[in-house]
Amino acid sequence: MRYELYYWPGIPGRGEFVRLALEAAGADYVDVARLTGRGKGVPAMASMMDDEASLRLPFAPPFLKAGDLVIAQTANILQFLGPRLRLGVLLRLGVAALSVLTAVLSAFGPITAFFSVTTANYPFVVLLNVAVFALAG
Repeated sequence: MRYELYYWPGIPGRGEFVRLALEAAGADYVDVARLTGRGKGVPAMASMMDDEASLRLPFAPPFLKAGDLVIAQTANILQFLGPRLRLGVLLRLGVAALSVLTAVLSAFGPITAFFSVTTANYPFVVLLNVAVFALAG
């Protein structure tokens, strides 16, 4: 099966996890937003997100098209690809690590926001952010 990955070209981020999994498995895929030409690239990705005929549109990239199925969100895509690409335990560990990291960072968000609003001490806020990211791994 040929997969179609939709993610912003030139912006490293959540889509890189999916790209790495596809590359590591040697999967047959095309990175739609990086294609050039008429009806390709970012406009193709935007039209996919704006397709009014679809019942379930992806909210934002990355998303993966596998046949008629469209899967959004990095963790969901990796969980879908894992068994199909035989990435097994390594991919499951990566997804678990990504999920834990996301949970830890989102838990520290309100704390960082509170101190950012209540203190004018810029070095303290910088130190707080460094500590949060150090604890999150």
